[in-house]
Amino acid sequence: MYAWRDLRKDVARLRRAGGLDSDWSIARSKQVRSGDRVFLLRQGVEPRGIVASGWATSDWYEGPGWRRPGVPCHYVDLWFDVLLDAEREPILPRDALAHGKLAGMYWDTQVSGIRIPDGIARELERAWRALARHASATTRNRG
Repeated sequence: MYAWRDLRKDVARLRRAGGLDSDWSIARSKQVRSGDRVFLLRQGVEPRGIVASGWATSDWYEGPGWRRPGVPCHYVDLWFDVLLDAEREPILPRDALAHGKLAGMYWDTQVSGIRIPDGIARELERAWRALARHASATTRNRG
């Protein structure tokens, strides 16, 4: 599992600026293209679920591996529009992805950079927007 060293700082930076530029490893995937909508799914330890969304601002490219030195992997440049800290705030939980149209996708994959079929992606976007609006309102009320 990837340990996001500066997650809390990046969440704060995104909320101040309204977005966050970053790069992200997509392992060996060659599917992500500039302009693609992306969602980050936290796997492994609970709480599991969707924790971020954004847009690819580049096609995939090869770079140094972060998991195994000397073994390259693929990356994509991203502009995050939502980034949540799963340890401190609600995320779109993995359990929510098992209902309705969202259940048509295999969410337990360990593969990065997979395509979400259009109908499922539209439903995911609806569920995600509702959660993100709630998270944004909660953050403003705490401020």
